[in-house]
Amino acid sequence: DEKELPTGGYQAVIFDNVDKQRLASVDFEKESYRIPRFEVQLFGPDTVPTDRAFTLTMTADYYAGGRVVGQELTWQVTQRFYGFSVPTGPPGFLFSTDQRFSDGTPFRATGITKKELTDENGSATLELNPALEPDGRSRLYVVQATVHGADEQTVTAAKSVLAAPAFILGLKLERFLKDTLIINPEVLVLDHAGKPLEGLEFGLRLMHRQWHSYLKESDFTTGKAEYVTDVVDVPLTQQTLISIAEPMELSLPVEEAGVYVVEIAAQDRLGRRQSVSADLYVAGDTAVAWEKPQANVFETTPDKTAYDPGATANLLLKSPFQKAHALIIVEGPKANQYHWVDIENGQGVFPLPISGDMTPSVPVHALLLRGRLKGREMDDRSTVDAAKPIAMASTAWIQVNPRDNQLKVELDHPAINLPGASMPMTIKLSDPDGNPLNGEVTLWLVDRAVLALGRERRLDPVPSFIDEVKTHIRIRDTRNEVVGDLTVNETPGGDGMYKNLVGGVGKVTIRKNFQSVPYYNPFVQVTDGVASLTIDLPDDLTDFALRAVATDAAARFGYAKSVVSIRLPLIVQSALPRFVRPGDNFVAGGIGRVVEGEGGPGQVELHVEGLEVEGDTRRSVNWVKDQPEQLYFPMQVGASASTDGEASQVKIQLAVKREVDGATDAFEVTLPVKKDRERRRLETFAQVKPDETITFPALEEEARSETVRQSMLLTYQPELVKML
Repeated sequence: DEKELPTGGYQAVIFDNVDKQRLASVDFEKESYRIPRFEVQLFGPDTVPTDRAFTLTMTADYYAGGRVVGQELTWQVTQRFYGFSVPTGPPGFLFSTDQRFSDGTPFRATGITKKELTDENGSATLELNPALEPDGRSRLYVVQATVHGADEQTVTAAKSVLAAPAFILGLKLERFLKDTLIINPEVLVLDHAGKPLEGLEFGLRLMHRQWHSYLKESDFTTGKAEYVTDVVDVPLTQQTLISIAEPMELSLPVEEAGVYVVEIAAQDRLGRRQSVSADLYVAGDTAVAWEKPQANVFETTPDKTAYDPGATANLLLKSPFQKAHALIIVEGPKANQYHWVDIENGQGVFPLPISGDMTPSVPVHALLLRGRLKGREMDDRSTVDAAKPIAMASTAWIQVNPRDNQLKVELDHPAINLPGASMPMTIKLSDPDGNPLNGEVTLWLVDRAVLALGRERRLDPVPSFIDEVKTHIRIRDTRNEVVGDLTVNETPGGDGMYKNLVGGVGKVTIRKNFQSVPYYNPFVQVTDGVASLTIDLPDDLTDFALRAVATDAAARFGYAKSVVSIRLPLIVQSALPRFVRPGDNFVAGGIGRVVEGEGGPGQVELHVEGLEVEGDTRRSVNWVKDQPEQLYFPMQVGASASTDGEASQVKIQLAVKREVDGATDAFEVTLPVKKDRERRRLETFAQVKPDETITFPALEEEARSETVRQSMLLTYQPELVKML
């Protein structure tokens, strides 16, 4: 509610009234700005192949409706190197990376600057060809289009286009198999836009991953011997296939448990190779080997990246010991849970039921215990206890989706309305399953032109109410701290590595109620999932963004977005300064446009208060469809605008009419008349008496600190007053 705050940086903070604890804060900037009259949009592909040209289309539309026709447009294109990795595509697929060859030189790119005029549709096109670039590597085109409006206002839009490989290979398979020895991968080939591509020849390989460990030769008298593990992929199946429009389902049988790798690869017309591979674990009765740990830790991996409440997370324990026991500690939100899992053939699986109170994550600790090995007693000459008991630990973080804290918000309203109309609105609340909920909604409208001035903050309140989970478990085994001459690690029984499983114009209504934020209601009561209300719209001709944030007053939150448009067939929008000073001479008025219907003869009429207009205040105009007309008049701030006290005001009314159908529009704007700053200072000095101590109001308002304000208390001598 503060009035006339200066520009600068601000911070809003919420405190707990009881213990004054800081709960939340937000930083924001207050700037002088000019609300844009139109928006510029760039349309075109997000991803293009590197072997052909592509085209971008620019459109400029007024927020009040209509196209920006015949205005200056500036294109500017820059390029950046892009390490292409994963495109958008069907869920669950792993996609190939770009592995093309280059000549080893630094990335080279060309820039473009081009000027032209928008066409009769308020649009323009630009063609770019990645095939003409100095090298064939993937690159990111950053295209900017700047349009100069009729009132000299500029609006810029930017778009990034990725020049990617001509095709992309996709592979999908279960990363953890139980009770089966048949691998069923799915293969999908996409084009540069992420759509299925038919007829591409590619190769497929199935390999069995093994680890061969050997003792590294070293000086036993001065150093510690180490085991080195080599990864060996033994080929099992190799075949050539042709891609189809749908995912290809394959069947690859194996004979034993272990880690397997499926790889597909193909080349483009220039011989540039792409490939994608994925490993998986097949459980079974046969022994499995993992990589030798470098410390007393081992690896645990969940079968998914995140879980909904009610699901079960399967945690794979990749034990470096063929037979052991694992103590599982689930550090839950209420208390710790303890479970035992038997390790057989170097593998174990722990199922964890997921509940809603585990959001956003729950740590699961595993303590792997292996007792002393039999038949490996030490003799008197040995200093190596290779059979000693060992304990290893691991922690896995299970991510839980906040489904129990989410609700769905729906907004139902007319898409287009007249200025000053009453718009009906219906709000619906439900849980993620569609069941209606009671709750409260904060609803507001804001001019989309204002949102275009900066980046809109996150609307979803759920992350703000979820605290980060911290673990408090510390695992320690004193048997691992025995002091002795342990020169050799225990012989690794075929240990190995396994990657993560998850990768005057007549009668006219004058518009005078202009608001950038015409509606804000922090408390809309929703009963049985539905609330109805009416919103009185302002006279702005623009698009308003609707924003709603909701809660069920318990533990669920949600949000929704929408847009409502305010339109007239013929409009006039102000093109005026924000304020004037006594004696100012200026040329201003408005910009008129035909939004709907055809052009033709029309009238424009100006009425002012506190201003003097040079020349006629009425004139004829020939309206042209989508062509903005500058309706400017020379004006001067008259003597009636000056007062002895605070600044007065002047009033400007501008009306337009189209003769063919009588369509009209008009606006009324009141401008403040501000005294010149130096004049106000001289007036303050002129009222000072000799030897009088005063506070200088004009400067005190600008003071930034208490020290500066105190320095404004000045004692003026008679000579100074006489001089002034």
